[in-house]
Amino acid sequence: MTTPAEPSAARRLVDALDIDGQDLPPSTLDAVLRSTMQIMGVARLGLANGIARSGIDYVTTAEHGGSTVISRGRVASAPGAAFANALASHSDFREDTHAESQSHPGVVVIPAVFAVAESLGRPLAPGRYAAAVVAGHELIGRLGRAGAILSTERGFRAPSLYTVFGATLAACITLDLDAETRVHAIAIAAQGAAGINQPFAEGTDDWFLAPAFAARHAVTSALLAAAGVQGSPHVLEGVDGVFEAFSGRVPDIDFAKAGPHYEIEHTRLKGALTCGFNQSLVYQLSQLDVPTERLERVDIRLSPGAAHYPGVAGRGPYESKTTALLSAPYAAALQLVRGSLDQGGYSDLGAPDLLDVTRIVFVEADAALEGYATQIDLHLAGGETISVEDGNDNPGFSLDTVQRVTDTLRRNYRSGGLDENLVDGLEAGARAMMAGDSGPLGDALS
Repeated sequence: MTTPAEPSAARRLVDALDIDGQDLPPSTLDAVLRSTMQIMGVARLGLANGIARSGIDYVTTAEHGGSTVISRGRVASAPGAAFANALASHSDFREDTHAESQSHPGVVVIPAVFAVAESLGRPLAPGRYAAAVVAGHELIGRLGRAGAILSTERGFRAPSLYTVFGATLAACITLDLDAETRVHAIAIAAQGAAGINQPFAEGTDDWFLAPAFAARHAVTSALLAAAGVQGSPHVLEGVDGVFEAFSGRVPDIDFAKAGPHYEIEHTRLKGALTCGFNQSLVYQLSQLDVPTERLERVDIRLSPGAAHYPGVAGRGPYESKTTALLSAPYAAALQLVRGSLDQGGYSDLGAPDLLDVTRIVFVEADAALEGYATQIDLHLAGGETISVEDGNDNPGFSLDTVQRVTDTLRRNYRSGGLDENLVDGLEAGARAMMAGDSGPLGDALS
């Protein structure tokens, strides 16, 4: 008798992530609400970045459709809107962050789901939006935990490489596609899995595009699968599959049934304008009153994945905004000298008061630390040392309540010269989206 072949990794993951959105715990639903508000809320802030405006102008001119694009009532095709909104959100760089997958899951998943939901022209079934968003984050977390460190070491960019698969699954769930079609969509998505870290080395802005391309390709992959296009079922673990190609080997993958704790609850929402791995650093410094005139040296210990992430340990000189955005020393200097991190802090990268501090800030990897865990020693004249630390399980920087998300968006809107009252419709729109109605969120973004 012939032994049945083992299901592919993609099929096992699709089955494991078949989530009932109406049976999710309150903490998970709260995370979906907060993430939706944050991702779509910072998209408007991202319009300050020229690359976001260029992307939106292109999409709304070339790709006609009925899906909302952030900014003045513009619309585009579903793939185009997913691209534009993801680009705008990531271009602000105060979106979300997931340490283990080294990515920004919501930046790709939420614009993709929203664009597809609007394109349907009808309300989603109860729980469908939450199921899609949660499953998308879950797949990104599982694939990224397995391969992100290896692929980043090889020069590939995790925020687009793994997120495209999660957003594809999320788009499939939004479309109510069956399990076999979801597997085909994931396989199709592999043909667009991409992103490299060279822009970090050269300080160019094209890295902002990577998650946006992932969101576009995710929607396109789901729509192609829905139209009957088929893909390679063993695309993840095959001899020439995703993991062999990008990570150099097939790692262990978590195939356990999803729940009761979900990756979206481990996805942190950012308040400071800097890399996700610097968020805990900035938050801890914001809680201190440090006499900078007495500061002689700052030692920062991060997890190996954080300390070795491109640009994080950079101490200058900073030849571009990109190099400064990634740098832990620059983030520390902004917080210590200016008291906050906003767009104005990146306007003069050669400011002597900032560079005087970055020169005495040193980053090192500590194998005992994981994720966002951060330890700081501030050495002052006279032999005094201030030592603080924050762990990975519930880092203080994360915007862990709806009120914190709202307050932070309002503060950042004011700082960016925007009307803070624009934030008012976000919570109502996000709640309506969770109930299946995309209209109020589209109105809030127009």
